[in-house]
Amino acid sequence: RAVKEKAAYQLKAATTDTSTHSSSGKSKDVSGTTNSTSPSSTKSHDNNEINSNNSNGEEDKRKHIPEPVFVPSKALTDVMTDVIQTQSQQPWLISPEARTPTLTDNTTNTTNQNHQIAQKNRLSQSLRTALSQKYNSADKWGHAHPNYTHPTRGYENNPHTTTPQKFHHIMSQRSKLPAYMMREDIVSTISNHQITVISGDTGCGKTTQIPQMVLDDAIWNDKGAECNIIVTQPRRISAMGVAERIATERCERVGHTSGY
Repeated sequence: RAVKEKAAYQLKAATTDTSTHSSSGKSKDVSGTTNSTSPSSTKSHDNNEINSNNSNGEEDKRKHIPEPVFVPSKALTDVMTDVIQTQSQQPWLISPEARTPTLTDNTTNTTNQNHQIAQKNRLSQSLRTALSQKYNSADKWGHAHPNYTHPTRGYENNPHTTTPQKFHHIMSQRSKLPAYMMREDIVSTISNHQITVISGDTGCGKTTQIPQMVLDDAIWNDKGAECNIIVTQPRRISAMGVAERIATERCERVGHTSGY
């Protein structure tokens, strides 16, 4: 729109300039006599008119350019609030240079950091103890029932199925997946590189097994409290299904270790 208006003003200025030059040879004064007009005064008048038209065009052009309007986003405000709250509650999840700045004195900072480190260590230790108990109880159950054949379906919702039996059955299934067979190589590659791209066929265990491998490795190394894994899915139903499946494989409820 601004370009069209500028072209219209330029065309108007050119038309005015042409009509001015055609009548600049002679002009009638009040007494009726004809006097010659000096070329210098006509040229100056034309230049002033063209400059005036150009300035008006520039002003109209600037007038039609919309001013930027900033509208605060509530969603962005909520996200930043959650980030700051998470940083204050679990500061070990992020690097020191990205943490929310604090305005307390050094003594209070040192005390808080020591408390947070102790809390992190307690959480990591509890995660390791729980995981170790699962593996030990499943191994004991397997040794006690060497010839037991697990049912193909229904063991998750069976009230008579104990946690060691469930975990033993799940581990026997997980151990057959291609991703689980390569767990040492996958975990080592992820630990030694900033970015890792893993490609595999559908059903090989990319979505359900690799996050558990990384989490279990962190738990065994007493870093479970520092490990947070995000798995993205194209649909909400897919995210819900993956979270429920991982929670089932870990013999937990959704929201304990795995949620959506």
